[in-house]
Amino acid sequence: MLAAVCHDLGKPATTVEVEGRVRSPSHDAQGVAATRSPDWLRYLLQAFNYAVFMALVWYFATRPAITLIDDDEAVITIAGHDHGGLVELHQGTINQIPVDDDRVDIVFSRDMLTHVEDLDGALSECRRVLTPGGSMLIHQVFGTPLLEPLERARLCADLATVPDRLSIELFEDSVRRAGFAIRAIDRIGSEWLESLLEREDGEKRLLRAAHLWRAEHEMIAELGVIPFRVIQANNLWTIYRMIGKLEERVYSLTLAGT
Repeated sequence: MLAAVCHDLGKPATTVEVEGRVRSPSHDAQGVAATRSPDWLRYLLQAFNYAVFMALVWYFATRPAITLIDDDEAVITIAGHDHGGLVELHQGTINQIPVDDDRVDIVFSRDMLTHVEDLDGALSECRRVLTPGGSMLIHQVFGTPLLEPLERARLCADLATVPDRLSIELFEDSVRRAGFAIRAIDRIGSEWLESLLEREDGEKRLLRAAHLWRAEHEMIAELGVIPFRVIQANNLWTIYRMIGKLEERVYSLTLAGT
């Protein structure tokens, strides 16, 4: 059985909304300003990750799959897909997986752990539901020494990211504390983004970022400060991955001692 937890799918409610802005304990501790993603951006991210998940379901079509859902609209979206019948839907988060012990063969986490406050608890939950021979595949983005402290703080604030999640060392320590062994690490770097840029319809985040900065006052007047910051932060998230300030990795984990 395949279990998937993607960006905005199963993400725990570790942040709280105060006066229309999102806060988390680690943001407060590190002095990071609060922000909030507009609803349209959240649903756009969800739609993209539904597509990724359903592609996996199709690939593993001979085996059932489960996914964690954190809102009702997601249930409707997945249930209405051509392969929706292969998916067992559960209302829950990665920190509270409503699945019995030793039931899942593979847990797939795509680009969502940066938003998880209690990473030890999340990884321990994933280990709990895995069968003795099970494994976990994690795709995640991390900071590098080239990422300046102010850049890190601004990104985390604008994208509701837990600052400590950008640390490779802290991530790998948490993996081991949860009872996992690191079987392999694929350092993707900028390879995927280079492939997109080499296509005619590829990403143009640098050009978009330049347009936004040049028309900053007009865009803020039209969209508002928070949407402007979120859109620009997403542009920078891609640019920083291309120039080495952020590093994209895929971890293959097995249960320790197996």
